[in-house]
Amino acid sequence: MLLDHLVDSAPGTKSREELIGLLGSEPAWFGDYPGPMSPEEELKCIDLSPQQDFEWDESVANKDPAADVSDDVNGLALSLDNKSSYLGISSITAIIRVIVQIAPNAKTWILNGNARSANPYQECPRAINAALLLDEMLCINAYFTHVHNSNPLVNEALPRSKHLSGPQNDSPWIALLNMVLTMGSIAVSDAQNHSHFVFYWRANPHMTLESLGAGHLETVQAFAILGGSYLHYLNKPNLASVITGAALRMAVALGSHLEPAQKSEVFSDDARLQFETRRRTWWCLFCLDTWASATLGRPSLGRWDPGSITASLPTALDPEDFGAICLRTSVEFCKIGPGIQDRFARAPLISSREILEYDTQILRWESQIPSQLRELEAKNPSLRAPCGLMRSRYLNLRLVLCRPRLLISCLRQENQTVQQPEERQVIDTCREIAEATVQEVAKSWFKNQISAWNAVLLLFQATMIPLLGLFSDPDHENVLKWRQSIEKSLSLFDEMRDFSLAAQRSREVVARIYEASEKARTSPTDAQREVQNEWTWLEDQFWPLQQDMDWFSFPEHGDVTFYMDFLAGAYDQSPG
Repeated sequence: MLLDHLVDSAPGTKSREELIGLLGSEPAWFGDYPGPMSPEEELKCIDLSPQQDFEWDESVANKDPAADVSDDVNGLALSLDNKSSYLGISSITAIIRVIVQIAPNAKTWILNGNARSANPYQECPRAINAALLLDEMLCINAYFTHVHNSNPLVNEALPRSKHLSGPQNDSPWIALLNMVLTMGSIAVSDAQNHSHFVFYWRANPHMTLESLGAGHLETVQAFAILGGSYLHYLNKPNLASVITGAALRMAVALGSHLEPAQKSEVFSDDARLQFETRRRTWWCLFCLDTWASATLGRPSLGRWDPGSITASLPTALDPEDFGAICLRTSVEFCKIGPGIQDRFARAPLISSREILEYDTQILRWESQIPSQLRELEAKNPSLRAPCGLMRSRYLNLRLVLCRPRLLISCLRQENQTVQQPEERQVIDTCREIAEATVQEVAKSWFKNQISAWNAVLLLFQATMIPLLGLFSDPDHENVLKWRQSIEKSLSLFDEMRDFSLAAQRSREVVARIYEASEKARTSPTDAQREVQNEWTWLEDQFWPLQQDMDWFSFPEHGDVTFYMDFLAGAYDQSPG
């Protein structure tokens, strides 16, 4: 079977050309229907080859996040020179390439008027009148209400007690406290309030290369919050990946991935609490890295190895320790992710049968979510965000798993009569999951930046599926349902605009592609070919396969002024 050959030999023992040859030798792997594209063309459209160096620029300094908005999991270019990092088949970029392959004139319509602004970024303030800052205890409360239960890195009592005891001279602790304040200020305000920058720049001098040279648990925790949450909020996915990787290495050096040989009964209460904090830090890093990597199409590099990672799962410290329950559930979910991630990295073309086997694992996890967690969510506001995220990530992983098979079917212009039953099941499941994700986001998001920021990312992912369907299968019986789903997403982006930097521009991207799908439906085929020929000379400048298009550089949203007095009208919302 071709799949076995690919798994056994890829990628080290056979070249890309040899793998393409294997694909061409057994067309039955995709079904007996002879598609209009060769295997080489199919692979080229959906999987990037490093024909040139990948580069990117995601530096935080001197950039206005309101102007530098892009969606991290959608693989969109962030830098002025439009360079990008490597993104595989599970990224949104693969869908965009397929849309353009199916309807070449879509490129023209989407790029129409899309000249990139050359205006430089304005400098972000690093210091501001303290009277305009949000109250620090309010930020700490917001962190433990909206952020902590998803990532219970920090013992809640410590920030409160140390903050009340006055200024500290301990550099690792200063870094950790200010990263807690950074995320807490985001959780308690709207997208127009940038207090988080002030807290981040307080932490920044204590999170340097020098700090990586001294092993402290607080340093690991500070970097975990920076790489696992804050940099994703700022739409810096590659920098976030680098920082999270460094934090994982530090955690390993501290032995956080190992369980003590002695039984916990021999330790004092303080020692047991310390070990529990180390366990949670390790598993939080494991989950943060898995969640961030799921939609980038990159290998896990051995993140999960049950033979060498012996740390026990978190244990609840008291009846109100909801973070332990959430983290235990998330860890079991994240153990599935690396296997799927590595499978796509080895060979991007995966059989329908194997997809369904992985999907069974994900469904089994969902069926085993503790009933206690479901019951507690309705009663505790602090569980609203983590439980909503858990459901959305569950749907998103299933979506990422099924999506490549949908892309292949669209490229081959297959109809239902020639598809094998398993392939039809995967394609239908992918579209159903996309619709369910839109409904889940509509039901679970609430007016809070932590909720809206993640909801926008997941909503964008899901909405690309019905958009693709309008290009690939414009006469499908479910076209009306797809349009309703897209329009629901557009409405949700509008609702989330005040609580997400990316919501407005994500809406613009979806609306522009939606409009292009209507033009593609009414445009003659000959006109598509003519437009494609006219744009061939711009291929390297606008759409090289090795790079991502910056969809968020539309002129009407490109010039965003960053005012120094932005904190004056800060929106203050109590957590809860």
